[in-house]
Amino acid sequence: MTSCALCLNDEELQLSHIFPEFLYEHLYDDKHRYNVLSVVPDVQERIEQKGLRERLLCRNCESKFAKLERYASLVIKGGAPGVDGGRDGSVVSVKGIDYAKFKLFLLSLIWRAGVAQDRYFERVQLGPHQERLRAMLANDDPGDFDVYPCIFFGLNWAPDEVPGLMMQPSKSKIWGHTAYQLVLPGLKLVFFVSNQRLSAPAKNFVLQGEGTLPFQVRSPMELPDLHAFMQEFDQQGRRPRVEA
Repeated sequence: MTSCALCLNDEELQLSHIFPEFLYEHLYDDKHRYNVLSVVPDVQERIEQKGLRERLLCRNCESKFAKLERYASLVIKGGAPGVDGGRDGSVVSVKGIDYAKFKLFLLSLIWRAGVAQDRYFERVQLGPHQERLRAMLANDDPGDFDVYPCIFFGLNWAPDEVPGLMMQPSKSKIWGHTAYQLVLPGLKLVFFVSNQRLSAPAKNFVLQGEGTLPFQVRSPMELPDLHAFMQEFDQQGRRPRVEA
């Protein structure tokens, strides 16, 4: 036994997903496998059947996160009670989200990436924010809407073509804040991990306290940090994609 990373109790640890299983769905084939590709031409593809997992959480904390994940999957994929949305060009606005549940889900993603030991997450170094995030999650405290906010992007090549793409999390400075960018199938999430709060207009494009979430839908080729990466895949004829 060792200590659970969330509750800190000495318990038997589960093999916990760092990112929840539903976020991998666009990667899996009909045999529940996905390809791991590299833009380095002489690095061969390999096949995986499960997302990245580590001995991280006790059974109770695993169950706690699972409830958040079930709700978040309904918001993202559709079907969450009371949640509705509309689209104006490339901008989508979703309303009726349970703020606490969805914000805690988002916080759990960046916190898990920060505590994970796998080299895939080595660029996520949360420093003192790691303990603050842990305490917020342990106490079911989502914080104010502009505390550790996250800007969403929906990603697609065309309305019926979602990029089957996950990229190693990266760290950068955006608007003077430390930001971590997670690229997942169909999503790009930009987390702001800073002692300073976002100012307008940026703070208008994160999950709001009343449960509204505005976001843009973009092609990966329109986002500067993804453009070169995806262009390299295209040149090799290895563009990662799945049909929605």
